[in-house]
Amino acid sequence: MKRRFSSAQNWKAHHGSQRSRYTHQHGRPLRGGEDLRVLLDASQPPDDLRNTLRRSRRGADSMEEDNDQMSLNHQDDIDPRPHTTNIPEYRIPPDQRNAVNAFEYHEEFFTEEDVGYDLNEHSTSQDIRQPLTKIPRLDIYINFMDKLENLCSHCPHQVLPFLLMHKDDLFSTLQKKYLSNTEVYSLIKSLRIAIENSKSSIQIEALLDAMRQTSFLVGALVSFIAVMEEFAPGEQLSAVLSNVIMLLLHLVEPLKDQIRSRLCVPVDFLHTKLARMQSLDVSFSWMTKKLFQDLKNKIDRGFPSQPEFSLGLTSTRQSADFREIPVFPTPEDIFGFIRPRLKPNIVRGNYSSSSAYLDTHFCLLREDFMRPLRNGIMSSLSPTSCLSHSQRNKGDVKPYKNVRVLVPGVMDSGVIYKVQLDTSSLSPSFWMTSKKLMYGSLVCLIAENCDEVLFATVANRDPAKLRKGIISLDIKKNHRAISSVVFKVQFTMVESPAFFEAYRHVLEGLQEMATESVPFERYFVDCNTDVLPPVYLRGDDVTMDLSVLCPPQSRAAEEALLDLEDEDSVLDTKDLVVNPFKPETWTQERFPWLDESQIEAIHLALTRELALIQGPPGTGKTFLGLQLVKVLLDNAHRWDQLNFTRPRSPILVVCYTNHALDQFLEGIHDFLKEGIVRIGGRSKSQVLENFTLKNIRKKQLQFILTQEQRRLFSRTMKDLKEFERQISEKTGVLNLLSKGILSERELPEFLEKCPVCMKQHYSALILSWLKISPKQNQGNSDRQQKTQEMDEDFFMYGNNDRDLDDNDCYHPTEKPENSAQLKFAYLCTDDSGHDRFIINRINDLDIMSDAEQRRVCDIWRLNLKDRWRLYRAWKLCYEGQLKSSLTECLVQYEKATEEMGNLKLRENLSILQNAKVIGMTTTGAAKFRRLLQNIKPRTVIVEEAAEILEAHVLTTLTSSCQHLILIGDHLQLRPKPADYELEKKYKLGISLFERMINNDISYVQLVCQHRMRPEISQILVPLFYESLQDYKSVYQYEHVKGVDTSVFFINHSEAEDRESDLHSPSNSFEANFLVSFCKYLLKQGYSGQQVTILTPYTEQLFKLRKLMKGEELQDVQVKVIDDFQGEENDIILLSLVRGNKEGSVGFLKEKNRICVAFSRAKRGFYCLANFDTLAGHPDATFWKDILLSLEDKKLIGRGLTLICQRHPGTKTVIQKGSDFRRIPEGGCTLPCQDRLPCGHPCQRKCHPNDLQHTAYRCKLPCERSPCTKGHPCPKTCWEDCGLCEVEVDKELSGCGHVQRSLCYVPDFTIVCKHPTVLTLPCGHNKEVFCSEDLAKVHCQELVDLELPCGHTKNTECFYRKMPPPCFNECSETLDCGHACSGNCDECIQGNLHVGCKKKCTRILVCSHTCQGPCVKACPPCRRRCGNGCSHSQCNKKCGEVCYPCTLPCTWACEHHKCTKPCGEECDRPRCNEPCGKILECSHPCMGLCGEECPWKCRLCNKADLTEIFFGTEEAPDARFVVLSDCSHIFEVTGMDHYMDSESDEQQLVQLKVCPRCRVPILRNSRYNNVIKKTWDSINKVKRKFLGTDSEILALKKETLQAAETVKHSSEMWEVHIVQKIMDANSLQALNALRNTVNFFASLSHLQMQANRCTADRKSSLYKMLAKVRRWLSHGRSTYTPQQLQELRNEITRIALLADIFDRLSYQEIHNRQLPEEALEPVNHILEVLKSKTPFKEENEKAIEEDLAKVKGLISASPLQITEQERLEIVKAIDLKVGHWYQCPQGHVYVIGECGRPMQTSNCPECGVQIGGQDHRLTEDNVEAPFMLEPLDSDV
Repeated sequence: MKRRFSSAQNWKAHHGSQRSRYTHQHGRPLRGGEDLRVLLDASQPPDDLRNTLRRSRRGADSMEEDNDQMSLNHQDDIDPRPHTTNIPEYRIPPDQRNAVNAFEYHEEFFTEEDVGYDLNEHSTSQDIRQPLTKIPRLDIYINFMDKLENLCSHCPHQVLPFLLMHKDDLFSTLQKKYLSNTEVYSLIKSLRIAIENSKSSIQIEALLDAMRQTSFLVGALVSFIAVMEEFAPGEQLSAVLSNVIMLLLHLVEPLKDQIRSRLCVPVDFLHTKLARMQSLDVSFSWMTKKLFQDLKNKIDRGFPSQPEFSLGLTSTRQSADFREIPVFPTPEDIFGFIRPRLKPNIVRGNYSSSSAYLDTHFCLLREDFMRPLRNGIMSSLSPTSCLSHSQRNKGDVKPYKNVRVLVPGVMDSGVIYKVQLDTSSLSPSFWMTSKKLMYGSLVCLIAENCDEVLFATVANRDPAKLRKGIISLDIKKNHRAISSVVFKVQFTMVESPAFFEAYRHVLEGLQEMATESVPFERYFVDCNTDVLPPVYLRGDDVTMDLSVLCPPQSRAAEEALLDLEDEDSVLDTKDLVVNPFKPETWTQERFPWLDESQIEAIHLALTRELALIQGPPGTGKTFLGLQLVKVLLDNAHRWDQLNFTRPRSPILVVCYTNHALDQFLEGIHDFLKEGIVRIGGRSKSQVLENFTLKNIRKKQLQFILTQEQRRLFSRTMKDLKEFERQISEKTGVLNLLSKGILSERELPEFLEKCPVCMKQHYSALILSWLKISPKQNQGNSDRQQKTQEMDEDFFMYGNNDRDLDDNDCYHPTEKPENSAQLKFAYLCTDDSGHDRFIINRINDLDIMSDAEQRRVCDIWRLNLKDRWRLYRAWKLCYEGQLKSSLTECLVQYEKATEEMGNLKLRENLSILQNAKVIGMTTTGAAKFRRLLQNIKPRTVIVEEAAEILEAHVLTTLTSSCQHLILIGDHLQLRPKPADYELEKKYKLGISLFERMINNDISYVQLVCQHRMRPEISQILVPLFYESLQDYKSVYQYEHVKGVDTSVFFINHSEAEDRESDLHSPSNSFEANFLVSFCKYLLKQGYSGQQVTILTPYTEQLFKLRKLMKGEELQDVQVKVIDDFQGEENDIILLSLVRGNKEGSVGFLKEKNRICVAFSRAKRGFYCLANFDTLAGHPDATFWKDILLSLEDKKLIGRGLTLICQRHPGTKTVIQKGSDFRRIPEGGCTLPCQDRLPCGHPCQRKCHPNDLQHTAYRCKLPCERSPCTKGHPCPKTCWEDCGLCEVEVDKELSGCGHVQRSLCYVPDFTIVCKHPTVLTLPCGHNKEVFCSEDLAKVHCQELVDLELPCGHTKNTECFYRKMPPPCFNECSETLDCGHACSGNCDECIQGNLHVGCKKKCTRILVCSHTCQGPCVKACPPCRRRCGNGCSHSQCNKKCGEVCYPCTLPCTWACEHHKCTKPCGEECDRPRCNEPCGKILECSHPCMGLCGEECPWKCRLCNKADLTEIFFGTEEAPDARFVVLSDCSHIFEVTGMDHYMDSESDEQQLVQLKVCPRCRVPILRNSRYNNVIKKTWDSINKVKRKFLGTDSEILALKKETLQAAETVKHSSEMWEVHIVQKIMDANSLQALNALRNTVNFFASLSHLQMQANRCTADRKSSLYKMLAKVRRWLSHGRSTYTPQQLQELRNEITRIALLADIFDRLSYQEIHNRQLPEEALEPVNHILEVLKSKTPFKEENEKAIEEDLAKVKGLISASPLQITEQERLEIVKAIDLKVGHWYQCPQGHVYVIGECGRPMQTSNCPECGVQIGGQDHRLTEDNVEAPFMLEPLDSDV
């Protein structure tokens, strides 16, 4: 029996003995490969080590994260063991590596040779090159599997090279009978990865051989499938199942020969397994089911008969009733085998019934958008590899990976969901030009781990948000079902290539259409060729007024009218009220301006209820349609007289495109100025801007709504706002649940189990329960206050404009999360540190079960781990209730939205009741079919009818339609279904227009074209049309300038390009040719708007636009042929692109598209193509006919012949784009040589444009001589000569000196720079320029200058005007005893000294030496705090207050134990029992029990220990204690006495220090209480010094308020005083700043006083103030007492001087004589105040008497303003004497009206009472007549 061991250490010891026994028996030591096998045979290692040996070592990053998490878990009593998965990928932990090393294993590295890649390049943060922990040759596959698993996880692209390099290892592993599930799954993943990354089947042939020759498929794989759900439970099963199915799918093709013998075994077993799991309610995603279905089908095809298969996907047909088929796709449509019921469109013959007719078109149309989506999804998501016969072909389908549904939102159409896409692979500009994810597009969301498949439409497309990956979707599923899955799942989103919005409303319209009321069933279904007249014309005496057809309004009709030879032949309009059914009405004589086909077409359209008019290119289909609208409007009474319920029935005009609709309605606007309504939001026409429904609503709605309608609208809008607010709040809470702690108010379970006393004493009770400290800046009270202050309109509903248009792209408003935040007691604001830890706790999956919750009696007795588990259970319940409530709100919102839609519908009907013509697109008509059903238009005109699918036309019509006119041309572009097979095989591409013609419904073809020159139109006959007549105006077109012929086809042999992912061809040769040709045409004088380039392919379009960037070709249009239908231009350049050896021509074999391309030009048409390729296609025989016709007419060739307009005999043949360089100017190679106005010949090559040379610039040298001195002009001929800039010598008239200057410069403006010696005003001589101003010359002579301070300085003479600063050292001694380090300027001549710069040497309370400057109050210590314990170390600065440690105290021994927290004084005595430990020297320890053992021995170090210090060291029983901080050892009784005593020097608050080295004693358990008491006293000192939070806040507010009075001072800005106040965190710093603010405030007040003085006195005061401000602006953090006293003295000096100056100035300004008795005291005061010595208190006392005398003799200004300000105030208020008063403090105020007071108030300056009662002034207020004193004129 194998032995088992409890630990790695025991096994290690046993392992050593086993190795020795083996060596003794075999005479040799164990080899590396035998080591472990021998040991494993002998014993069984412990479980923890055996598990470790089976794991590979993880990367360093993962290890660190686990360690971090373990430490966090340990701190909070949470199980520290890391969560393991079923597929472990662990590296050996460090604590077990020693045990592993006992095996003497070989360390191997991942080398470049092993895996085939550069390890340094692919390594992560630390160590992919670290040795793998592997036990060598423990069946060698262990090391092989470790490496393989590592590569699968980190470097999947290296799996294939690794397997090929280790083929033998792979073979032996696959051959092994017993493999663990982990190993089997690793092999499945690695084989799948290798196959998918292979380039060819040859690469993986060795892997396939291994699969063929081993039993892996029928052995290990089958065993793994059997326990698959146990190996990967829950959500992991989906990924495992996907890997198994994918691998088997890849193997089907290469192992076809083994389908019956091997491959069928795992597949059949998997089929049975999945079926059993489904019976147990295990669900699989649709994608998984589809992939397995494909796998099973491939296996079944290897057998003669295929068994029946069902896995939730049955092969059924669609419902027999098309009305039961959902318009939106279902998962069965995409992934299943539901076969659509498709019947071809019957293009010739009738339908059996109306039901069959509707059913056919519904099913075909639904399949048309469904099939591209189905194929795109399967091709995008199906596996692909080199083993597949067909590679993936995504087409236009682009899957978006990692899509997440975020939150629901609202818009006016209903509920939407905000979705996050991964757009990292797309450029930011992609969404600005791309048509991906347009409004209304259909998307499918699929998830591998979810059985839901969601279909949605794009509800909002904002390119700015799309750049961030945000888009809004309208998901078509029950909201409750959505909320249960989508927010937890990542999807893959696929967009349908077919634009779903164009299908959706049409399909819904077909389902709503009743079988018995199909419009025009007689013709559409039965194909009856007998077309009846319109209902309103069925009667006997029918007449119509046709006078509106005259006069003609079109170009063609005007030309026809002018051609009439006899003016009398024009009929009077009175003769045009006729019977439309009589043949004689419709004659050429009656309508001479119309041709016969136009007359016949109008006749048919007016007299048949179904009229078909075919109009070949240029025959005037639009013109004819406009004439019909005019006639019908003029005869509207005919159909209105049959309508007794509505006064008017408008004409409905329907077009396929918005552009065509705009053009048609603009034509109607020419003759109908009112009554047009354009429905739809895509109009770009400025003419129709005022006729859109949206704009009409804005103007008319307020006038037509009834009071009841307004009331209903307001009520519904109010409901919508309230639902929107609730939805916003609930979604906000859902978003925050994963990163916040819910408030106890939201958790009734919590409050129920809390004692009442707890509820009353805690504001954030749940945070206390979870032991979370609340954030200082994050509290519910703050958030509530902010929310209450918010404007209620912030939650306004969407767009209040009441936009009742189709709202093609609505932008929902964003909602704030403030109300949601109120639900939380704590919110994590970042993803690091403490918040990240809390987020991990919130989202942990360990949740308390219901049974455990019922057993909880007191939630406060739970440990922290269970508290979190209980909170997560509450949160989960809260989330479920919130989602249920949110779902109900969403349902209610959609009901309110539907009600609002009904209101808008009724309002629209009110607006449209007066419309005469309504214009819509076919999609819009289907979308607004309810509106049309209520409007009931009787006449419908459909333009572009041959391009519209039949179902689109059908849903445009209502049961009230009586007259339908279809105008189009089925020989041009047909409808464009999304699926080619449906278009061709099922005839979906045949329009209703063409089908009616095919069924012999009468129609008229217009035969006279007014567009193309004859050479172009004749190409169309007879290839496209049997006959086509040219109107005479087209013969008058001039030939295209610069080209030999106006129509030409250039044949080339260049091949097309195939470079694009769009699978669309392009042709660089043709692109370069046409761009060069286009530039050539512009040089012939054509504008860019006259030229259009057409191409059938999108990629060629992009290539042309890229080549045409720049201003030269910006007006030239480049279009795809299909987008230019119905358009025309003067010159068309056509690029047909195709050219290949295979003869593939794509859709160029379609005759209709070529007809469009050939018929767009009016004056010139040029086509470039490889006609050999086109004519060689067997299905496009018409190309051969075209070539023969062109050759007969000599309109085709290898080169295009160009003709010079100026030299017609010069021709140039162009065969490629580069040939145009031969004629760069657009003419020929001859020189122009035309004489220019300047007399020179033109130097350009021959150019046909700019013949007058107005833009040409002559480049020859200028021959003019504008200079009077004959200097030649140096410029070219076209440039303005300007002034002569030749340099010449000029003699100056003033001084006679000669100066070099430009010719045009006048002499008197030249500054003479001739040097000369002159005498300066100071008396010194200096060499200066002749013209220099001596007053501005600085004399540089050195002189001894006496400075204002009295010092002498040797400096430049010019400093006399402005003396420089004095830098003499200050010689005074400061109060601290040190010499002042400043200079005379810095210390303001000794009046204000700078601070002492000597270092302070005082010992602080923390025992550190002060590092600050020499001041009385030392600043807080900046060193790191030394306070610490066995648990932690204080990380603050020493000057800050320490946090006490709250963990249990660790001071314990055998006799005593402390029970207090570590930060409090210990409750145990010192233990005096001797220590029982033995030292390393084998002698007993001479320390004490429970204390650190001294490192010296009583016997070995006797001399050291018995050295006398305290006097008790020699006692035989002496015990010693060691100080940890310095390692000194002292006798314990002496040390106890030292620590417990308080000497005189210890009266100061300081830590005890080592008696020997003076190092502070910070850590010693014996003296814990002494140290703790000292730290407590130190913290008290710090708190007093720093101040409490309330004290600091109060002083900050006070200081800031004081700073506001001087905040506009520039000096204050320089020192950033406000910012310093905000940053200050101690009372000391704030007191210093308060002093600074007070000083600046005093200076500001003195500056105001100085403004009232005369100029000289003001200047003197300003200089003194500036010096003090400069001294203050040095940004001192503190002031010494000496500096404070000196500042007060200096400011006092300036204040006294300002007061004297103010009094003297007031006397002078008012021309008052100074009293003689005041002269002496004034002079004495000024002498003292202006003294250069520092001003002190004794100086102030010396002038006290004089000051008092002066104040009594000389009055001061009663105002605190200047005289100029007084005059401006008096002028502005304009009140006379008797209105001006003064408060007791001297502040002036006015009283209006009569001027006498009637009420009291407070002075705004000082707050004292002012005014009075009953016209009586208060006693202490006086009048202020001085405000109106006049000033002398000289003041």
